[in-house]
Amino acid sequence: MHRKPLALVAAVAVLFGARSASAAAQQTFYVSPSGSDDNPGTEASPFQHVERAREAVRLINSNMSGDILVYLRAGRYELGSTLSFTPSDAGPTDSTSSTRRTLASERG
Repeated sequence: MHRKPLALVAAVAVLFGARSASAAAQQTFYVSPSGSDDNPGTEASPFQHVERAREAVRLINSNMSGDILVYLRAGRYELGSTLSFTPSDAGPTDSTSSTRRTLASERG
């Protein structure tokens, strides 16, 4: 499969719904070009592809009790097709959100 390159140079933040400053994160996932999609998506064992993180979020976001965060580690990500987010990637209420961003310590 031919994959299109996606270079992450600056911070990436995609917010769905209203973000409450005091809302606690229910779940946090990590993605790294050196990770594996067989990993649990933790900081120590990140997913490799953004699409895998999107799948993980979709599995739990219908029962969200807090925000879901997805951190993208610095590096080059290969995409097989256009990455899109739909309403199914958003939280069920205005009080929770699903967020993707780079780690502050890795911003260029």
